[in-house]
Amino acid sequence: MTDSVVNSDTLSGEHCVLYPNTSVGHDSELGSFVTLAPNTATGGNIHIGNYSVISIGANIIHSRMIGEHTIIGAGSTVISDIYSFQVTYGTPARAIRTREAGERCL
Repeated sequence: MTDSVVNSDTLSGEHCVLYPNTSVGHDSELGSFVTLAPNTATGGNIHIGNYSVISIGANIIHSRMIGEHTIIGAGSTVISDIYSFQVTYGTPARAIRTREAGERCL
């Protein structure tokens, strides 16, 4: 969408959504059905697994891995890898609970 930036050598799976003012750093990989909400940013060399959501205003530093079916809460700062099937939020982002595949995001 408007003002979204995907930097060099980044790969994207199928049906990803990058809302306005999002930025994905260089050499990154987005799985399929990944959503980046408005005003999110990632450093370079990150991997976001299938069906994951990065919520409004969240930031991910370089060289981090976000697992599948994971939610990063609004305004969070990810400074370490996040495992699959986690709901995380905060600065720094920490796992709050697990979730099931197909569980609604909101």
